[in-house]
Amino acid sequence: MARFGEKAFQQAAGFLRIREGDNPLDASAVHPESYPVVQRICQVAGKTVPELVGNDAALDALDPAIFTDERFGVETVRDIIAELKKPGRDPRQRFEAVVFKEGVHKPADLEVGMELQGIVTNVTDFGAFVDVGVHQDGLVHLSEISHHYVKNPADALSVGQSVRVKVLAVDLKSKRIGLSIKALQPGGEAGPRGDGHRGEHRPRPRTRPDEARPRPGAKPPRASRGRPGRRARTGPGPAPIPVPSPAPIPAPIPALGIIGPSAAPSGVPKRPPRAGPSGVPKGPPRASPTGATRRRWPPASRT
Repeated sequence: MARFGEKAFQQAAGFLRIREGDNPLDASAVHPESYPVVQRICQVAGKTVPELVGNDAALDALDPAIFTDERFGVETVRDIIAELKKPGRDPRQRFEAVVFKEGVHKPADLEVGMELQGIVTNVTDFGAFVDVGVHQDGLVHLSEISHHYVKNPADALSVGQSVRVKVLAVDLKSKRIGLSIKALQPGGEAGPRGDGHRGEHRPRPRTRPDEARPRPGAKPPRASRGRPGRRARTGPGPAPIPVPSPAPIPAPIPALGIIGPSAAPSGVPKRPPRAGPSGVPKGPPRASPTGATRRRWPPASRT
């Protein structure tokens, strides 16, 4: 065979099964390079290969450690003995073929409330996608997987798992299909919203303060001092808000250099005007633009 060399044959030989061949090991998963190990096992057990295949009592009495060498370890010898016990077994898990519903080939064929058989194609943190045979995977939200709390969808579902779902919503415009698994499980129906979310919200009953049980060692509440029919407080009230006092207004500072009727302190006699050099008293001081009299202070000395 072209491009099928010795190494390619060595890797593929373990997947080949030759029924009714010259060597009974050709119909098993034992690789041809491991045939010498089987020959040593036959010598120790004192049996031929056909007598040893399927003989659980003779194979269980063997110690895998005595057949190891620099090429084959204990785990490899154990796999060879396990294959001799059940030759030709298929290591793959059992495959269940999913049969989609007849007449449902596209999303337009889906109807709300329809029950379908599907297969899980992907598992995410918010749910799982299921193929129902319409070339468009539907979403099973995390809240629609089970009636019990599911933290991670991977704990309840796996890729390739066959599941039975109920159609909750079909949006052809946005190409979204809402599915539910728990709607077909005993214990309840899907939420009334029909979009893969949780059911109707039920508020928790609140306990009234007067119906609450007193804690051990707590003081009984004081009677109400207000109008009749008013319940007493069971806890401390709000703390009063401190109001800062207004700052005192400082007294005005008298201007310097202004002498007159308005600037002189009350009860203090005014100073008479000083006489000039000729002994004639000076006239009244000139008024300033602001209305206050103004004089030089201290007066200039004349010689």
